[in-house]
Amino acid sequence: MKSAKKATSRLERDRSEMRRRGFKLVQLWVPDPDAPGFRAAVRRTREFLAAHPDAEWDEVAREALDRAPGWAP
Repeated sequence: MKSAKKATSRLERDRSEMRRRGFKLVQLWVPDPDAPGFRAAVRRTREFLAAHPDAEWDEVAREALDRAPGWAP
């Protein structure tokens, strides 16, 4: 139990430091790729996007990905 308390205090110390530096903690819920229906939802989204092209948005996305570290088209 002592190591859990130590980890908690370290976490709180780190969070306090980030707040001091002007950051705010944000937690996000993201889709779970292992969830039932995930693949079907991705398939539907891809089909929709293929049927409704948007050249301006595609260019914005392409530029963002080109600048992303580690992204290789």
